[in-house]
Amino acid sequence: MRIAVVCSLIGLFLGLSTLAVFIKGSFPVVAEEVSHFQKKNGFSVKWMGFLPDYRDDYPEYYIVVNDLRYDQLRMSIALKIVNQEASGYYFKVEQHSPPPDGWTIEPQEIGFIDKDQSITFVYTGAVRDKPDSIPGGKLTETIDLSVKAYYDAAYTNLYSEDNFTVTFNFIDRTSGWIILEVDNFDDGTTEDWTWTTVSGGSCDVSITPYNNLYRSFPFSLRLSASTGWGGCVVAFRKTFSIGSVSEAYLVFSIRSERFANGLPEIRFNGETFFKPDATPLNNIWYQITVPLPPSSDVMVDIVSINVPSSSTGHAYLDEVYVIVKP
Repeated sequence: MRIAVVCSLIGLFLGLSTLAVFIKGSFPVVAEEVSHFQKKNGFSVKWMGFLPDYRDDYPEYYIVVNDLRYDQLRMSIALKIVNQEASGYYFKVEQHSPPPDGWTIEPQEIGFIDKDQSITFVYTGAVRDKPDSIPGGKLTETIDLSVKAYYDAAYTNLYSEDNFTVTFNFIDRTSGWIILEVDNFDDGTTEDWTWTTVSGGSCDVSITPYNNLYRSFPFSLRLSASTGWGGCVVAFRKTFSIGSVSEAYLVFSIRSERFANGLPEIRFNGETFFKPDATPLNNIWYQITVPLPPSSDVMVDIVSINVPSSSTGHAYLDEVYVIVKP
């Protein structure tokens, strides 16, 4: 069989103001780069994830539950289905096995995909009640989903199916973690954050505390860029020293007027570690969590603005935490 189901899980964003969860791979959240290939009942499933390493296991996401607006977290999982069979089928994503307590898995009909055609879509049927508390600071759960192909539009005559597992790590940064660093810019300084131009031509850039948009009163950190002829792409930058620990995570809130072309992108020491496969909405706060490599100095670039020619753009950073466990 030559039906290919390609699931590109690149990140998970947790909306802090008007958007609960946005996953494109998923950020979730964010954090494993994975590649998986499986043949079963006529389907092949390939997972593509976070740089720079590929691993032969299923996607795994990290979600810090503090300071989220909603009590229910709706996960949005980006999928691409490619049909290389001799005929078309009707596809659906649904629960494969019962989920843990607190989860609701809703079926989602994708529709008809003809032969030699593909479709990209977002599965939004996985919903988790936000944990009230997490003793020890971390709760790991898995859900088992199934992608099914049917001969008929009523989804009654099954052709084939394959299942996949997604792991979610829910983190309470106030329980069981050592807070290595907090940057909330409320002292009116940049707290050693700088900026860098990732690409483009001439670009005027500034970085300064800002008191009109923030996650925590009274300041966020605003990155501003303006161009004449030609555009530019600009990032927040800071280096963190991570000691000999078992786990380390970077948690931050980000908002931009100019998310575009795979932004926000996160680089460690110049190498892309996280990049969504779809663009988040502009002018909305997102909370992102990514694992940090232990026992190293990590130069973090949060690429946040893509400014076209003769334009100006701003991005805002706030509530930055580095949390670790010995």
